[in-house]
Amino acid sequence: MTIGDNIKKFRKAAGLTQKQFAERIGKGHSTVQKYESGIFTPPIAVVKKISRVLNIQAMDLIREEYMDNGTYTPVPPGYGGVDAEKSELRRRIAELEDENAHLRKKNEGMKRDIEGHARETTERGELAQKLREAIVEFRALVNRL
Repeated sequence: MTIGDNIKKFRKAAGLTQKQFAERIGKGHSTVQKYESGIFTPPIAVVKKISRVLNIQAMDLIREEYMDNGTYTPVPPGYGGVDAEKSELRRRIAELEDENAHLRKKNEGMKRDIEGHARETTERGELAQKLREAIVEFRALVNRL
């Protein structure tokens, strides 16, 4: 079965006409006809929307597209489907957010250090200037003696 055949099968099982289905997925009636006849293959974003509308897994629409010599090739072992993918993405997002928070704190600390060093450098420059002025005054005083 092709993805178009699967769309048609699941749409009919949901009791939807092509027109009703087209409205629910935000596509035109003729586009749905072309998906079901195999003229067009829906992009992944549309496959996801179709699966939500039909309350099925996206994999159910595309899995029989992967045939090997007419024999069904099952989903690879360990593939947990959309829910597992969402779970993994949420975990990775949380990881990245934690890392981002850590880097922000580190950045703030480095910024404070740089500001502190800048103040110290300014103070040292001011002290050096005062020392030069004192040396000039001292030499002037020695020359007068």
